[in-house]
Amino acid sequence: MKRSILGLILVALIALAVAPAFKPVKAEQPWGELKQWRIEGWKVIETDVVTIIFPAGGRHPIFIWYYNKENATVHVVHFKGIWDYFTINMSQLIEFRRNLNFTAGLVNKTIVYEQIKRALEVEEAYERLKLQLNATLEKAKQARMGIEEALNATEILRNKYEWAYQIHARVMNMTDEIENYCHEAADYMSDFNETLQEIKGECAEGGCDVSAKIMIMNTLTKQIVNKLIERIPAILNQTRELNVTILKELMLEICVEVDDVASTLVTLEHELNVTNEIIIDFFGPMHYIAQQVKTHMNECRSHIVKLREKLYLIKELAQAIIEEADELDDRVTEAHSHIEHAEKEVEVIKEMIHEVTVDIEKLAANYTEVEVLVNVAVNVSVTVTNTVEILHELNTTVDVDVANTLANKVHVNVNKVKTAMVEIEKEINKTISKCHEIAEEARHRARSLKDLVAAWAAKWHPPLFHFASAFWDLTDVGPIKAEDGTEIGIMFTFKLTHVPNPNFKFLEDNLMVRCRFYFVPVEEVVNNVTYTITKAELKMDFVLSKWEWILDEIKAILEEQYGIEVNGTEGLALWIDVASLNAEELHRRQMTLVEAAENIEKAAAKASVLTHVDAEGKEVKVKVNVEVNATKEYERPLPVPKEVGEHLTIELLSEEATLGGFFRFINIATITYPNGTKETVNVKAAYLEAGGFLRLFICYPYFNGGILEHDPSIGLEVEETTTPEATTPIYTIEAPTGGEVEPGVALAIMTATPAATQLTVAQGETLTIEVSLKDAAGEAVEAATVKVTLAGTTYTATEIEPGVYSASIPTEDLAPGEYVAEVEASKEGYTLAEASVNIVIEPRPAHVIIGLETVVMTAVAVGAIATAIIVTKKRAEKKV
Repeated sequence: MKRSILGLILVALIALAVAPAFKPVKAEQPWGELKQWRIEGWKVIETDVVTIIFPAGGRHPIFIWYYNKENATVHVVHFKGIWDYFTINMSQLIEFRRNLNFTAGLVNKTIVYEQIKRALEVEEAYERLKLQLNATLEKAKQARMGIEEALNATEILRNKYEWAYQIHARVMNMTDEIENYCHEAADYMSDFNETLQEIKGECAEGGCDVSAKIMIMNTLTKQIVNKLIERIPAILNQTRELNVTILKELMLEICVEVDDVASTLVTLEHELNVTNEIIIDFFGPMHYIAQQVKTHMNECRSHIVKLREKLYLIKELAQAIIEEADELDDRVTEAHSHIEHAEKEVEVIKEMIHEVTVDIEKLAANYTEVEVLVNVAVNVSVTVTNTVEILHELNTTVDVDVANTLANKVHVNVNKVKTAMVEIEKEINKTISKCHEIAEEARHRARSLKDLVAAWAAKWHPPLFHFASAFWDLTDVGPIKAEDGTEIGIMFTFKLTHVPNPNFKFLEDNLMVRCRFYFVPVEEVVNNVTYTITKAELKMDFVLSKWEWILDEIKAILEEQYGIEVNGTEGLALWIDVASLNAEELHRRQMTLVEAAENIEKAAAKASVLTHVDAEGKEVKVKVNVEVNATKEYERPLPVPKEVGEHLTIELLSEEATLGGFFRFINIATITYPNGTKETVNVKAAYLEAGGFLRLFICYPYFNGGILEHDPSIGLEVEETTTPEATTPIYTIEAPTGGEVEPGVALAIMTATPAATQLTVAQGETLTIEVSLKDAAGEAVEAATVKVTLAGTTYTATEIEPGVYSASIPTEDLAPGEYVAEVEASKEGYTLAEASVNIVIEPRPAHVIIGLETVVMTAVAVGAIATAIIVTKKRAEKKV
């Protein structure tokens, strides 16, 4: 029955009633004969354990395999394609999900959209700011027009107070002149008194006593001087502090005082004349004393004349001040009448400027471009407020000097405000221009980014490269040989040679799947990582030599041209479908095995026997129910072992039993760079329950410029492949890397086992080291070269029986102590075998010479031994 099922499968495979033609290869190897043939574009390889079927050429990699003894279940691994995916804000690659497909839409969604949105928000914000600034600018212009009104008002006010100030200055100058005249007049009186004293003295010499008259005149002069030095200056001092009305009153008072002085001066002059008559009557007109007095009298009269002239000038000035005071009063009144108007105008601009300042402060809270205006606006607002305060002070000031200073300050402040408002308008205009530039730049940026995404969408390769969309070549199936010529396996390679899609042209001759199938368990070495391939396991190296990384392009453009930091990683996911199908059911439903392999989804719906898979590895065990169809959901992470070099094995299970098939892969991939350096990178995995089969994604990180290699495999866990003989490597072989197709020469594994791991000899004795050599099957290895190195000297061992080698080593020149002997065995076609033996060299024993001295020494020694025995015995008895 079993053979008939296999026949049905092959008939279904070719879909013709033509018997398969094959040429059995009768192998002399202990693993039986190998059969291989082509049938309708597919290659069939059959061993004593497993049959493997795959496309013979022109088709992408699909592998069908089954256990020859239980061929009702066939296993399929379909290499579907490569997904290019991208993770944003991740420094390390995560497992594949379809929503991470690297498309222009994804880049737009995760990176560019926010930038476009931000650019549009910036454009909108700065267009809005332009509108707000224009509104503020209008307020500033209105404020400036108000300032012009205020400036005119304060200019008139200043001019009025300037005029009043000039009148007041003239008044002050005239009061100073009056005071000077008073002092000059007082000086005349002083000179007048001195002359009176001379007259008094001269008259006394002649016997004429005029002291009474002199005293009267002294009293009068004292009164005059008092008016000139104290009274009138005191009145003048009051004029510096009082208003215009009081100034007039004071000037009238000065006029009265001047009239009093003039009246007193008349009396003084009369007394002088009377005194003169008394003197003439006493001495006679011609007396020499009378003549002397006459001269002095003329001097006194001269002083009186001068004084009277000063009094006239003082009164004239006082009357002039009264006239100026009237005009000053008019000017001050006019100036005061303009204060209220100026206050109103300044209050108006104060409110306007306050609005402008508030607007600017609000805008500056959100836009740094407006911050430069804040200080200017605030200072203007402060200046205007200060101006209002000055006007209030001016309104209550009676001091013309102070009023003039305040009026000037008001005008200067308003001028400052005008200048500042002009500056504000200028800065607002500059800021509006800058806003326009920013908005335009943002608009251009948004448009440019949209265009960029559109260009990317048209330019980039799709995120998925379907292997079925291209043409593949299959190399001839060739032997893998050991050093001795023994065929231990076969090898073949799928090479991607032609890609119709121009977006994936770069993959031509840059993608291959190297396959190796071993008849015996071997140990493969890849980049210093060693692992075992069991008997009847098909090893597949997925080799990708080139990939056009989208991330490189977007980083170069977005970061360099747009200043957008791209924080993310790009990765590739190898898409593989894994299924186990019932061959009889496929045949019953008239579905060929080829059709099933190429359309696993349809085949699994009709004939799947796969219900679960166990994903197992070191510290990893995941059970997946593949009966569930989750293909509309996102892929899930599949844990892989963390320790470098560990495998994840996916066992194929039915509801009742293990189906025997497995798919597995190592948790690292190798990247070979153009300079020859190699690097291992972690591999991740994801999966989907696909309703009767497993959809698997093996994930690889970015490997720019390098060649990516990863080696999944398929096989069977059956009686013939799980025994120690089937799992213990017999050969070791260097796996091909980079663009290589063929592996290195396989070497049989050889082990060296010393007869003893530690030997002790006395110095001078010959040391003998024996080593047995066996291959992986436990057979003796003959005719090998075995060398033993001890203390820097190497000795060649001799084969003393099949597979047993002995080396004799003299120890005469070796000092007592511990050593390690290193054993190295080699033979063409075998691996190098090494072992080590610990050696202890003890001091040589003392030599006994027969003679008198010897006898004495011996006697002494015997006596010592006897003594020692007795002491030991006593100690023992004492202890008991």
